[in-house]
Amino acid sequence: MPPRRTTILLGGALAAVLLTAGAPAAAASRATSAADDPRVALPVTASAVSDATTVLSVPVPTGVEPVALTARLSAPDDWSGRVAFSADGRPLSTARVPGPERVRVPLDRAPLTDEHTIEIEIAPRTAAAERTDACYTPTRLVTLDDVELAFTGDEKVPDTVADFLPVYADTVDVKVADDADPDLLAAGLTAVASVGAVTSDATTVRLRGESTPTPMGPGNRVIDLVAGSGDAVTSIGRVDGVPTLTIEGSPDALLGASRALGNEALALADAAETTGLTASAGEPGTRSEVTLDDLGYPELDLAGWGQSEAFLSVRQDAFGGPVSSLDLHLVGAHTALPDDARGQLDVYVNDTLVTSAALTEDPALDLEAEIPSGLLRGENAVRLALSTAPPTGDCDGPAFQLPFELTIDGAESTVEAKQGEAEPGFAAFPQALGGTLAVGLPDAEPLDAASDAARILISLQRAASQPLVVETLSTDAFLDDDRPGLLVGADEESSRALSAPLRLSETREVTDGEQTFTVGTDTPYAALEAFQDDGRDVLLLGSWSSEGTAPDLTARLAAAVGEEQWSTLSGDLLVTTPDEDPIALDSASVAAQQPGDDGIGRGWWWVVLALVALTVLVAVRAVIARRRTDDPPLPPEADTGDAPGPAPGTPGTGAEAGADTSTDTATETSTETSTETSTETSTETSTETSTEGRTD
Repeated sequence: MPPRRTTILLGGALAAVLLTAGAPAAAASRATSAADDPRVALPVTASAVSDATTVLSVPVPTGVEPVALTARLSAPDDWSGRVAFSADGRPLSTARVPGPERVRVPLDRAPLTDEHTIEIEIAPRTAAAERTDACYTPTRLVTLDDVELAFTGDEKVPDTVADFLPVYADTVDVKVADDADPDLLAAGLTAVASVGAVTSDATTVRLRGESTPTPMGPGNRVIDLVAGSGDAVTSIGRVDGVPTLTIEGSPDALLGASRALGNEALALADAAETTGLTASAGEPGTRSEVTLDDLGYPELDLAGWGQSEAFLSVRQDAFGGPVSSLDLHLVGAHTALPDDARGQLDVYVNDTLVTSAALTEDPALDLEAEIPSGLLRGENAVRLALSTAPPTGDCDGPAFQLPFELTIDGAESTVEAKQGEAEPGFAAFPQALGGTLAVGLPDAEPLDAASDAARILISLQRAASQPLVVETLSTDAFLDDDRPGLLVGADEESSRALSAPLRLSETREVTDGEQTFTVGTDTPYAALEAFQDDGRDVLLLGSWSSEGTAPDLTARLAAAVGEEQWSTLSGDLLVTTPDEDPIALDSASVAAQQPGDDGIGRGWWWVVLALVALTVLVAVRAVIARRRTDDPPLPPEADTGDAPGPAPGTPGTGAEAGADTSTDTATETSTETSTETSTETSTETSTETSTEGRTD
């Protein structure tokens, strides 16, 4: 698995570096660099503690001349100062905070390393007026994200298979023949999973036919899988202006080569032309214990007086399946605390404090923390927060003050898991897969279905610890199988066969097994569903239209899922129509919803419930209006001279009578119009709610 970088926020004169994958956001302005300079988005961010120094490693495409780095600079509202940018000790630029949101760092004086990167030092310095506390704790973070590199020249075609996929990869198209058979599609999906495992969330990874062009641009790549015979043979060239890795071989050889693209040992493929590139599939199975080193954290270091933090991620699928609880055991050492100094280590899981330990003069660290099921997610964020105060109370301290450091040993520290049941809905994945994904494809247009499956796969893969092992099946074979998997191109028949919560038909029937919600409409729709069928965890992607299915809607929904992190999906249904963005729903809530309830109340089909409520309201108002019309008219006012008139507010005065008449007229008009609208709508749409069991 690719190494996970550790984020450490350090106090005093030490640094904190955060390098994470992130989707680059659209920038409001790019006026700081020449408009003609090509740009490449870089999936890196840097977070620096105030009054410390952080190094951001900027990858540079081979063959180009870097011009400038542009990025979004963010700082807390209550912090002011300046941020200095330098490289190899050479000043590049300085930005003041508060100041412009985007900064430009010229790179003409920045040297290029042998690894073809530029190491930029970021040094936020707090304004002198802000440093009023004798024990100033540097917890203010200055963040650099939405990073882009402007350059001149043309990107060079990679020289080796190992270097083919750069960290700044923008779009990677895995291509197969337009009439690809199931074996070739399986290799294509495996390549998608492998590429997704080693690229950032900002990289778009797709499965496409050979006849579909890939746009030219820095960071764009094509992996062309060609059916042949014998061992896999690779070559690299530029096809239609895009760097292309061609792999040719037998079906088994292509499958093995596709797995190798996500293997750490790919670094050994140090040539463009290779033979026999392959990697075996990982053996599925459960594990009860892993070390932090296994998770990609060989060592965690926290240092400095004041506050510092380290972060790590623990995914359930690292244990081969869903878990019910985790036990974290941290082993390490720290500097012995001097007399009158204080220190403690707090452990947070998903922003909840789970344990805390006071540090003493004993340098050994042995800390256990239990993570109960109520706190668990598919991916669990663990934060280690170190707080220390030196004997003098001055966190900056005099020059002779002894430093403080705490180290967690990743090889000795462990995470122990107890196996459990998968959560309902999308939250069950990817851990419910156990590392293996069976993909069911229809006989009609299998490449289109496989392309949709690739979009779902890439989102699942980026939530997984290891590359998923992919196997393709026909729809019938998938229905007869008992392994967790994804069925693509589903219709009413297959959705009923799998007891899906939403049956894909004109009469949309949602059931949680005990209650049912039904609504009929002729609007096409597509849905992604996550559910269990007799203990089998299933993802189902399908659609319905009056012509049968709606493949365009299915593709649009799959693309939307592929662009999001899997953890953002909620409930167990994701539904879209031609005029609506995808909406997340919970089938249990939908099935239990009754007209007039205030529950979910959103989504395209809830318009139908609103119309029902409107019809009832109009009918009530119509009855009131008729009653008012049937009341005898008030007698005309007599000239009573000095006799007292009606009390204020009594019906019969001019203002009140006028208001009453206007109200009646408006009521009758509204009633007539609303009734017609409701009647017309009801001829097209019908709703029914019941509390019957599942109807198959």
